[in-house]
Amino acid sequence: MHKSLLIPASLLVVAAFFSCATAKPAVSLVAVTPAGVEVPAPAPVMAAEHYWALNRVETAYPDGMLSGVEEFSLDDTGRVVKDTLYDGKMNVVTVKSWSLEGDRASLEITDATGTLIGKGSRVWVGGLLAEETRLTPKGETQS
Repeated sequence: MHKSLLIPASLLVVAAFFSCATAKPAVSLVAVTPAGVEVPAPAPVMAAEHYWALNRVETAYPDGMLSGVEEFSLDDTGRVVKDTLYDGKMNVVTVKSWSLEGDRASLEITDATGTLIGKGSRVWVGGLLAEETRLTPKGETQS
């Protein structure tokens, strides 16, 4: 007897949920202006944007031993300006250093001794990475 009441009660709860979820707003969200009336653009407003940025990655072997660490230094817009890769004993393996100029950046990759092992460039469009090129130390295109 109780099972027969469970199904109609469940359907009633679902129907109530969907009727509330599809309610239309009481206020119009679109401003209507008479034809020929020029609407001024809103004044620019300064706003602070907070973001989460990854600045360190640690990797480990299945037994828990540290296998490597990668640390990132970021500029105020969240772009990487330095990327240092360490082995499991915290010895430097490579350092990637970015020189940023507006929406363009150049890259130099060095090994633990400071020897140049690669170069590169990046181009951002509208805040998104649009192009990345990697070069050998001699300037030949790798990717």
